[in-house]
Amino acid sequence: MTDQLSGLDATFLEAESPTTHLPGVGIIRIAPGEDPISLEDLTALVEERLPRLLPLRQRLITVPAGLDRPYWVEVVPDLAEHLDHVELPDRDAGEFEAFCAGVAEEHLDRTRPLWHLWVVSGLPDGAQALVVKLHHSVSDGVGSLAIVAELLDLERAPAAAAPGTGSDPEPARPAPMPGPLWLLGRAAGHLVRWPIDAARAVVEAGGSIARLASVLHQPGDERAAPLATPRLASSGPVSAARTAAMRDLPMDRVRAVGRAADVRVNDVVLATLAGAVRSWLLAHDDLPDQPLVAAVPVSTRSPEDLGRAGNHVSACFVHLATQVEDPVERLRATAASAVQGKEAHAAVGSEALAHLTSLALPITVVTSLRLYSGLGLPSLHPPAVNLVVSNVPGPNFPLYFAGRRADRLYALGPIFDGAPLNVTAVSFDGTLGIGLIACPDRLPDLDALADALEVAFEELAVAVGC
Repeated sequence: MTDQLSGLDATFLEAESPTTHLPGVGIIRIAPGEDPISLEDLTALVEERLPRLLPLRQRLITVPAGLDRPYWVEVVPDLAEHLDHVELPDRDAGEFEAFCAGVAEEHLDRTRPLWHLWVVSGLPDGAQALVVKLHHSVSDGVGSLAIVAELLDLERAPAAAAPGTGSDPEPARPAPMPGPLWLLGRAAGHLVRWPIDAARAVVEAGGSIARLASVLHQPGDERAAPLATPRLASSGPVSAARTAAMRDLPMDRVRAVGRAADVRVNDVVLATLAGAVRSWLLAHDDLPDQPLVAAVPVSTRSPEDLGRAGNHVSACFVHLATQVEDPVERLRATAASAVQGKEAHAAVGSEALAHLTSLALPITVVTSLRLYSGLGLPSLHPPAVNLVVSNVPGPNFPLYFAGRRADRLYALGPIFDGAPLNVTAVSFDGTLGIGLIACPDRLPDLDALADALEVAFEELAVAVGC
């Protein structure tokens, strides 16, 4: 099987640089007290599930001279190159967070399928964790969660599927590697069609801009928008270094706060983060009068696309009301901005980003990004956004890996110049697991910000009477 990357997938691939890493890192914590998972256990389970996990059986083939988008080609991966077992000596949460940050710092080998999986022993209380690294060009956050879910079971000892029921995975069918002539021939055909495709994309983009303008040009409208951001001391280019932190909030209480304030769970997450960031900025004497702007990824993935490779994602922009002192007023202001952000996103259309990225050739993306960075252009304008915040709803019931119960899910997303912090919340079996990742050269004390999350949530919950 040979599939070409979409423009959006190729953009995530080509945007990677020595300091911009674009993997997604998922963490599945195995509950303390469960039998240890060995590398042999891990290998046996992945080998069994691999036939139903096409995204893990595909590697990249690039087109000569970057004249067209790369292709995915199905292969039989050598699991010894993708699976590892790590023993942490200190049984310390900070040690595990440092390990996950180190995982996010390293680029994946593009001559292999773009994933790696570790079983990590030596967490506090003797727990273990599975750490899954998957390149963003393979899938977005929701799709990655669906891929990881294929490794998990609803029961501790799942019943074997009856033969012929349609649940048997298809065997792997590696495709012949396409040669340079085939790739260049396809590229030539795409270049011939490019003017027509470009005209169509420009028409779609023009319509999106017109619809957005009709929404924004309303009296008193102050919606969050990219580049309309405050510049912070932490703004600026990121380095290759990463730090990570993970914290938990009780999901039933998060929902109770939402009900008490008549807002959505996502609004509670955003307002909690706004409170924590406000506290952190005050401690660093860097709190602006202007609210911070968060990019909030929006999944455009249909149920039929779950578990498939590729990105089906857009984004809306939300003001985190960091300038508001009262926690309830901060929640209401953030929730109102989230509604405005969704309206603007709906006006633009969920496929606007896909249309725009479909125009660019890999060579032009790489050249443009290098020029942009090399000429120091990021320092000449406000950051596109101040941070990225995701909220991924997971299952509200237990899951098992190789017969062991999983009790936490976390995710760590990418960061980039101007936005040195990414926060991802994943709900799972009664707990909201919050993963934070940052550039320590821009945001040096991530643990303090992570601790402030718990304080900000408690402040908000008490303020609304929960």
